[in-house]
Amino acid sequence: MATSTEAHAPGHLKRSVGLYGLMFISLGSIIAVGVFPALLYLMKHPPLQVVAGSLMAAVIIIAKHGSNIQRLLRGAENRLGRKPASGPE
Repeated sequence: MATSTEAHAPGHLKRSVGLYGLMFISLGSIIAVGVFPALLYLMKHPPLQVVAGSLMAAVIIIAKHGSNIQRLLRGAENRLGRKPASGPE
């Protein structure tokens, strides 16, 4: 569901937040969480426990986005700035 802030965000903000114009916040979030452990390792070379913890957190967060992933695959996920379709999902 889009909040009033999302619905009225300026165009440049929507493009920068919405993964290169796709405007799916959930998709951007899933990709960011999935890439974070690798980037963390490559950029900072933290202890293995930190990388493992970020990887476990990424798995949990992506698992919690299961309903978003299903909506994305069906093409039913709401886009930033558009009102959600009425009716059951």
